[in-house]
Amino acid sequence: MGGILGRRRRLLAAGAAMAVPLGLLGLAPPAHASTTGWVATATRGLDLQSATALGPAPATAPLTVSVVLRLRDRSGLDGLIRQTSTPGSASYGRWLTPSQFEASYSPTPAQARAVAAYLGSHGFSGVSVSPNRLLVSAEGTVAQVESAFHTSIGAYVQRGRKVYANTSAASVPSSLAPAVGAVLGLNDAARVEPTTNPPSSCTVPGVGYPCTYNPQGFWKAYDVARTPTGYRTAVAIFAEGNLTQVVKDLRTEEAANRLPRVPVTVKRVGVASPDTSAADEWDLDTQYSTGMAGTVKRLYIYDTTTLTDSDIAREFNAFAWQDVARAGSASFGECENEAFLDGSMLADDEAFAEAAAQGQTVFASAGDSGGFCAVAPTNGVPAGEPDVNYPAASPYVVGVGGTTLVTNANGTYKDETAWVAGGGGVSYFESQPYWQGGVAPPTSTVCASVAVSPGCGRTVPDIAMDADPDSGANVYVSGTPETVGGTSLASPLSLGVWARLESAHRNRLGFASPALYQQYGGPGFHDVVLGDTGPYPATPGYDLATGMGSFNVARMNALIGKAPARVTGGPAPSLAPACTTFTDPYGDSHPLGSTGNVDSLDIRDGGFTTSGRYITARLGVESLSNGPGGTPQLAGDGDVWYVTWTYDHTSHFLSAEYPGTGVETSTTPPLPVDFSYGTVTKSATGGTLYNSQGSATGSLDLKHGVISVTAPARVLGNPPAGASLRSTGAATFESVGTPAGGLLEAADTAGPGKAYTVGRSC
Repeated sequence: MGGILGRRRRLLAAGAAMAVPLGLLGLAPPAHASTTGWVATATRGLDLQSATALGPAPATAPLTVSVVLRLRDRSGLDGLIRQTSTPGSASYGRWLTPSQFEASYSPTPAQARAVAAYLGSHGFSGVSVSPNRLLVSAEGTVAQVESAFHTSIGAYVQRGRKVYANTSAASVPSSLAPAVGAVLGLNDAARVEPTTNPPSSCTVPGVGYPCTYNPQGFWKAYDVARTPTGYRTAVAIFAEGNLTQVVKDLRTEEAANRLPRVPVTVKRVGVASPDTSAADEWDLDTQYSTGMAGTVKRLYIYDTTTLTDSDIAREFNAFAWQDVARAGSASFGECENEAFLDGSMLADDEAFAEAAAQGQTVFASAGDSGGFCAVAPTNGVPAGEPDVNYPAASPYVVGVGGTTLVTNANGTYKDETAWVAGGGGVSYFESQPYWQGGVAPPTSTVCASVAVSPGCGRTVPDIAMDADPDSGANVYVSGTPETVGGTSLASPLSLGVWARLESAHRNRLGFASPALYQQYGGPGFHDVVLGDTGPYPATPGYDLATGMGSFNVARMNALIGKAPARVTGGPAPSLAPACTTFTDPYGDSHPLGSTGNVDSLDIRDGGFTTSGRYITARLGVESLSNGPGGTPQLAGDGDVWYVTWTYDHTSHFLSAEYPGTGVETSTTPPLPVDFSYGTVTKSATGGTLYNSQGSATGSLDLKHGVISVTAPARVLGNPPAGASLRSTGAATFESVGTPAGGLLEAADTAGPGKAYTVGRSC
């Protein structure tokens, strides 16, 4: 039996104006203010699939709505998360308290009062504002909702169940539009459904794993060794319904495995529900988060009324504003387009961003349908549309994929392969966060290579743990042990590991993603290189099947929270007479598909010099002369180097590209190096675009590992003497496709560094 795999029903935008390939969904952009003064929110109208319309929903039917208010200074909050969550940063560990977050980033009290007053004026009752002012919730009727939000609510039968959904976008008066982002609760069609993943066999010839693992089995397999338990750290599970039996089952599992009884607090969010249909999922989550941790300071179970998007958003928000647990696990999800369409993606991302700024971490299951997301309650590959699961796709969440765990006869780690149904892929809606730079594929690389998506953003998963039901967990359900698998197991296992790591470091690690990505390619991860999830194979390095790999707990504990040390013994910087504005550690260049560090793309430092009307950028790398006969080392089918900066609100670059012939030797001369200049912009999906505008001149210093590129100042924004070139940095890529490859695999990044003053010499 497997845990919940994020099975929410498919929703499409009604009256869509444009569509992405493969008939995934239609999207209509929010409308601007009309002549009547209504402004559409991020909650779009829905066209339910496989549903029979019954006409308008009854006017007196009760609804609970939550109005989502927009954060103040979202970009500033992202900058703060970067500063406080990146080991090595001067501000690392200086997380916000909830009151500090509310003072600087929450919607204003006046905005919350205005929305509350508006709901009251339309007859809503029980109006309440969450302490962080991100949600204003109220009770009303269908008629009141239609009037207040200029929409229509329809009734349907979908797959044998009566549901309701808004058929047009939710709008608000123009006076409220700057504050209001979305309106939740206008449909109950999007909801998690329990699924089962029974093992195919308890005896698999020639494969070294038992039918199930208990907590101690996972400790040994993932090499906990002397890593402390999670005794200092409070953790959370997100759940729904009546949890009485779940707590009893936890006590049974603790007694059976001789584990301490962890303190449990149920945090009810909304009206109590008698539902027990997903109790086996919450059994899995509670028993294997605390079980993998050994023990925890306290287990909080956030218990909401239903598994609709609106109720889930309220419990995610409570996790953030209460700030009592350092980390949590959500072993469910949905096709991300559903969360995007009804506005819950906006609400949840805001709550997750607050949590990250406060040093909290949420882990979430990447899904059990391979490189797809399910549109029906069945497992298998393929099982639905080519999309990723949300909330695993949120940039503020650690998405957890699945593996098949193989152990030696003594229970120690032997190997892992990608579990065939483990989730992963590229987000259509979420941008790639900075910590994935140089690790995950860059914009327009993976999508073009597998012909699945029109553009690349955030990639999933980040990490992976055991999920195969044939190597799953022994979970007590209603007092009886059963075998459980799915990424619903992988997520709480990861939470349990993180609780150990936090406790070992006195709860000073904070938001996990930046610190974990700094350990990419190191001994703290098992790199999974076998198996595939269809269409994504496991490969050396980061991949869309297993992310960076699974934990070696003891080794990760020795490294996590520390900035990567600079490797000594490399060539000394040789940028004179350039002024060095940024530096970067050695040994962190790992383009997708390459094994180990790539010296020619491994940035060590960079800077600038100016001469008359020209600007020269110089970039130092670990080595340029590791190729045959002392020729430049070639990664893939060519190397690409960019030095970037910002002047007068425009990002510029100077670049060099070294294309390969595929047969290059010491006696076969390489193709000439191409030098260029241009601007850097963002794509529609949030990725980085390097827009070449012309040719530059330059050289490669093979002896010292320095690339120099020069262009006239007039084509680079024409900064006068004394002007500052800010946000200086660099990025390197491996080119794929000969000659002068058509795809780029990110290798390394550096910066932002200090500013360079035009005309200055060093």
